[in-house]
Amino acid sequence: AHLEGSDLDLCVKLPTLEGQPLRDGDSQTRKADQIKALKQLMNNLTPSFRVKEARFFDRIRVPILVLEYQGSRGDMVEADISVGSFDEGTGVAKGTTDRLIRRILERTPHALPLVLLVKKWAKARGLNTAFEGFLNSLGWTLLCLFFLARRGDVEPEALSCKDDGVTPAGEATLELPTPVECDLVRAPSGAELAAFFEDTASLGLLLDTPRLPSTGPPGISLLSHSVVQGPAGERAPFYIEDPGVKLATGRDENVGRALTEGTWRTLLRCCAEAAKGLRSGRGSGTTAWASALIGFPITPASPGPKAA
Repeated sequence: AHLEGSDLDLCVKLPTLEGQPLRDGDSQTRKADQIKALKQLMNNLTPSFRVKEARFFDRIRVPILVLEYQGSRGDMVEADISVGSFDEGTGVAKGTTDRLIRRILERTPHALPLVLLVKKWAKARGLNTAFEGFLNSLGWTLLCLFFLARRGDVEPEALSCKDDGVTPAGEATLELPTPVECDLVRAPSGAELAAFFEDTASLGLLLDTPRLPSTGPPGISLLSHSVVQGPAGERAPFYIEDPGVKLATGRDENVGRALTEGTWRTLLRCCAEAAKGLRSGRGSGTTAWASALIGFPITPASPGPKAA
């Protein structure tokens, strides 16, 4: 479900680090080892690569080296490189959630056009960068799939079938999956788009619901198709359950952990505005804009209830 121009997320597997169990208090030592390995990679790059950014600062959980590669035809590809095939925070193989989402998209053909359109919209509005306090691409994808799951459009089997992308030891395989085809005939109508934005905007009602200090923030779970309470101690104002981590370990991991109350309210307001534009009937401007984003005609929405 990537957009044109998206970067690659790559991980470098180092046997010397993979074989060491992570104990309490070891995270800083492990991070230092990862940074050392990424610096060695930086020092041995060919001229085709350029270091765009080295995210080695203290407050980042996983050190990242951002490289740009220019091919012979002038195409520029950006890659985010980390060290280790397992996520340090969760202990789950990297790519677990991505593979789960891929299985859902394979079994829900009309989901991919919706996800791509919403992600393009979020990118155009500047709402897709976790580094700036908004949702990342995974967060937007989960909002779309949650919307479809609540309507009964996601088969339960898609959420629980076997992960063929890992070895018996729990490590990711090296085989690349075949691409999921985007069937534009199944592109969402203006009414479906408006319904998605209205449903997302309505999550703002949860933000204003009083809660006890001992409870976590309100949130959503794709696995249970329901609104849930996030874990106690979660600082973000909203919780988006990571379904891959939940299935693999039973632990709570918040995909929306970068959100602040200010950025979450901004995101909800933008969703309400998008729904209103699609429902307005004044103009085909919003629908035409959405059609241009996805590259396929979208049926205008009929007027409906006001977004929250």
